[in-house]
Amino acid sequence: MCDNPDCKCSYCKNDNYDRYIGDHMRECLDNINRFLKFPLKQDSFEDEEMFYTAVMYNAQEQLQKIKDLCIEN
Repeated sequence: MCDNPDCKCSYCKNDNYDRYIGDHMRECLDNINRFLKFPLKQDSFEDEEMFYTAVMYNAQEQLQKIKDLCIEN
């Protein structure tokens, strides 16, 4: 958020803070999805929430496998 009184940004002054957080989280999960071994396709899911939940669980699973490999070696 900025302090510019002339700013026209739709996020400023907490007017749309929930939307700002939602947009930011979608952007983060989209970036995570890009780096999954097998990125998920959003059109394969009934809704956006299910897609992003699947991205989160796939990322956690892949990170756990990497962690397990590091511990073994």
